[in-house]
Formats: sequence, structure tokens, C-alpha cells
Amino acid sequence: RIKLSEINKVMEVLYKDSEKQIGQFVADDFRTAAVFSNYGIDFCCKGDRTLGDVCEKKGIETTEVLDKLNAVLNSKTGQSID
Repeated sequence: RIKLSEINKVMEVLYKDSEKQIGQFVADDFRTAAVFSNYGIDFCCKGDRTLGDVCEKKGIETTEVLDKLNAVLNSKTGQSID
């Protein structure tokens, strides 16, 4: 059984990451650029937008992109994620 406190913690992390700017993800870890490219998200010239805003405008589920980003961030360095 999942505790309410655990659900709240996950929701806090999801909210925090959805408010992070696209460019900051890439600045923190260049491997995230591939995820944004796969979704057609400009992380360079329009990198000052938040993940939540971009996903909303593109009609993409924010949690889907966050799952892909977390897969990249949790993978070993040099390991490719498609």
C-alpha cells in the first residue's frame, strides 16, 4: 500500500521539474537534449520556457516527457536512450 506522504513527495518532484526551464535540463545534463529533440522541443533558442508550458502548448503529457528525462538522467553515463 502506498502512503499518502509518498504520493505527495512524488507530486512535489513532478511539479518542481515541470517548472524547470528546458535549457536548464540540457545545461545540467547534455543527454537530455536527445529527449527534447525526439519531441520536437527547441531547447536552444527557446530554452527559457518551462517544461510544463512547452508540453501544454504542444499537447504532450508532461509526465511522459519527465519519464523519458528521468530514464536518461538515471542511466549510466554514455549509455544512449532512444
